[in-house]
Amino acid sequence: MRLLANLPGGAFSTIGEMLFVFCLGCSSLSAGMPEGSSAKRCQRAHGFLRPRNEPSLTLDQSRYFAFVRVFCRAFLDMDRELIKASSMYKLGFYVPQQQLDEVKQAVFAAGAGNIGDYEHCCWQCPGRGQFRPGAAANPFIGEPGTLEYVDEYRVEMVVADHCIRAVVAALKAAHPYEEPAFDIVKLVSEDDLPV
Repeated sequence: MRLLANLPGGAFSTIGEMLFVFCLGCSSLSAGMPEGSSAKRCQRAHGFLRPRNEPSLTLDQSRYFAFVRVFCRAFLDMDRELIKASSMYKLGFYVPQQQLDEVKQAVFAAGAGNIGDYEHCCWQCPGRGQFRPGAAANPFIGEPGTLEYVDEYRVEMVVADHCIRAVVAALKAAHPYEEPAFDIVKLVSEDDLPV
């Protein structure tokens, strides 16, 4: 069917073309995008699919656009539920000052540190760590059997559940220590707090 062939303003010529653009707008529902991103893409697709001259549409064309709008809204509602249901974690780790930026970039690239429309979000502060490598250890800093003190940074960031394992793997791969120290805390949303 070519319901859209006579639309003004260079509209799409086939339903297939319309659905292709619509799917592009909604594809991030399953692409692991940051919170809220897929909803915004759906909203952009919904606005893009709205013709500029609706009064000139035929009955079939009007029904088609009404269907597309309902479909968009359904995806928006689905996305809100996915965001609400997804778990968030807080990742904290310690890293020497010299390797701070390198390790942060690795975990950011794996999906950590996204809050709404912001990315690469974290908190960090300097401190002093200590450790004594065991006899079988191969330490990046220090010698086995000797207590070592190191200027380090504590870094914290949020991580969505769909990429937490990839983020931890990236942390271990980029961190200079043989046994990097890190902790993961599961977070609750404001809506889940007791009344």
